Amino acid sequence: MGVLHGKTMLKFKDLKIKNKMILIIMVVAVITLTVGYTVIMTAMTRVLEKNIRDNAMVNAGLIAEYVAVQMTFDLNDDVYRTLTKIDRVDNLVAGVVYRNNGTVFAKYVKKKTNFREPTSIPKQNETIDDGENISAYCRVIYGGEVLGTLQLAISRKPLHDAVASLTLQILGISVVVLLLALGFAFLFQKPVSNPIMKLTAIAKKITEDADYSVHVERVGRDEIGDLYEAFNILVNATYMRETERDKAVSKLTRQNDVLEQTLGTLKKAQDQIVESEKMAALGQLVSVVAHELNTPLGAINSSIKIIRDTLKQLLDTLPKDFNNMTPENKHALHLLLVRAGYDGGMMSTADERKYRRKLTSEMEDMGIENADMYAEMFVEMSICGDIEEFAGLLKSPYAKIIIEIGYKVCALFNNALNIDVATGKASKLVKSLKTYTYLSNQHERMDFDICDSLGMMLTIYHNLLKRGVTVVKNYDFRPIFKCNPDEMNQVWTNLVHNAIQAMNYSGTLTLSIVDMGDKFAVKIGDTGPGIPEDVRKRIFDAFYTTKPKGEGSGLGLYIVKGIVEKHDGKIEVDSSPQGTTFSVIFRKTQESENIA
Repeated sequence: MGVLHGKTMLKFKDLKIKNKMILIIMVVAVITLTVGYTVIMTAMTRVLEKNIRDNAMVNAGLIAEYVAVQMTFDLNDDVYRTLTKIDRVDNLVAGVVYRNNGTVFAKYVKKKTNFREPTSIPKQNETIDDGENISAYCRVIYGGEVLGTLQLAISRKPLHDAVASLTLQILGISVVVLLLALGFAFLFQKPVSNPIMKLTAIAKKITEDADYSVHVERVGRDEIGDLYEAFNILVNATYMRETERDKAVSKLTRQNDVLEQTLGTLKKAQDQIVESEKMAALGQLVSVVAHELNTPLGAINSSIKIIRDTLKQLLDTLPKDFNNMTPENKHALHLLLVRAGYDGGMMSTADERKYRRKLTSEMEDMGIENADMYAEMFVEMSICGDIEEFAGLLKSPYAKIIIEIGYKVCALFNNALNIDVATGKASKLVKSLKTYTYLSNQHERMDFDICDSLGMMLTIYHNLLKRGVTVVKNYDFRPIFKCNPDEMNQVWTNLVHNAIQAMNYSGTLTLSIVDMGDKFAVKIGDTGPGIPEDVRKRIFDAFYTTKPKGEGSGLGLYIVKGIVEKHDGKIEVDSSPQGTTFSVIFRKTQESENIA
């Protein structure tokens, strides 16, 4: 057996490196198959979970249709009995029917089960996983009217059991394959690694002792044997050249010291110039962002004050007024709130005046007192259509109280919408700024979306653009370019800001992305007065600026040109009295998405 093993090892030593690597790759392939098998099983687990969700939604829909009639007639007990039928299904945990206001209409929960009611009820059909159960929420609809929401909770335990079983199987297979791979790797790595390790030790000894008289004997007839032979030749040649190298090194060392000092000085100066320009651009961005955030914050502050005052008034008077209302008054209030915002929508000041006159005239024809006051309130609530159905309300002694309640509720809603719009604007700006900041910390080249970058610049400079700048976008396609994001953003920051200033914050800013075959061009154009020919020749020179003293360093376009050329691109400028266009041209680095 020992002789056979020795012969096997000798035969393996005679194999080509290629064959040895094939054997190792086969072992790696086995491990890769195991990982692939694990991925497949994971996908199957997701399919199981999707099936549970789909089945839950189907069952919830069937039960919702069944209880719709019962809920219409307010038959709580019948709905409860319907929900108790979930006992027949092992995996179902609970069934709850909620009214539209979120209160429970009927509820059944199996004993010894973990079930938590949701903090809020979804407004549409969907499934939600709370970690213990998967709940399907289905709207209960009868005759086109939404009566409430059905929650059907299904336990995750069967899914957990299936996942655990699959995991154990996968782990078992993985352990066996890993053990086999380990055995093969341990058995066959020695013939490859030992000669290389031996040669490495000899090379280290030669390096440490500078003894080039060492000679190694060839091992085997494969590429490793050829490597030993080549090593001997290399050692001999190195010894012959060592003397000449020592002389050259001494001379080069002195020259390199001088060059390193010069390069260090130049690099430090260049870094200081770039950092100075970046800080200047950052200062501009901070100023723009501060102005941009001030507007939505002011709107939010104003709306919150109105909401606070209105709520205080409602809380002081609503309970008493509501208790004094007759059913007809309550119905009239409900109808008023339903119609609010339905007829008019967003209106201009002229439209408001027109509707106010129309409603005043109609109310006066009905013999309504204080018609002008009620007409103004109706317009504020966007009730501008037919008001015949409100005739009884307007003639009621409670008309003023009911209409004022509706008016105040609408005011709360409208101011909440104002806050929502304002926070949306602020959120968009902060998101763009966060993206800009994140990309500013990325110093390695990565895939970069040019369209997203230009959009982020427009968001950040929105406060400057809204003064009177019209933005036109002409994108042939969406280029994904491999570059340094920080440097590329610096290019767009300089070019966009220069274009806005050239137009004195009023004109047309045109952003174009042009497909040029194996290249693409990003064009940034303005409708400013243009650049004179004598100035155009020097705009890319360092420290050259036409701006007043203190407003420009003369380094912006110089740095832009350097960044573009660093990315193997070029920048061109075309100017006339009607405007200026800068074109930044790059070679495509990968397939990009076309924009229809």
